[in-house]
Amino acid sequence: MTTTVEYKTQVINGKEYQLKITRQKGLQEVVLNGERVMVEEAAFVEWPGKMGTSKNYTVARKPKSPEEEAAFLARVREIATDGLIRQGIW
Repeated sequence: MTTTVEYKTQVINGKEYQLKITRQKGLQEVVLNGERVMVEEAAFVEWPGKMGTSKNYTVARKPKSPEEEAAFLARVREIATDGLIRQGIW
């Protein structure tokens, strides 16, 4: 897992606030709503004073089998082709 920390200045109602943004990339397990969930990325924005911390997660998807992936891509091509034909582009 890689962790990056970034500091930014945000202006709200004419007042400047220093934010700390921490990003964690890599597969990890977190508890969301009492349930254990695998996430690919987590980001935390720490606001000053009593403003709190924002937490954002990118939930990991279950890997698809090659057959499922091929069927998905075939469906995408079919829908795209149909759309282009309906618009008279193809």
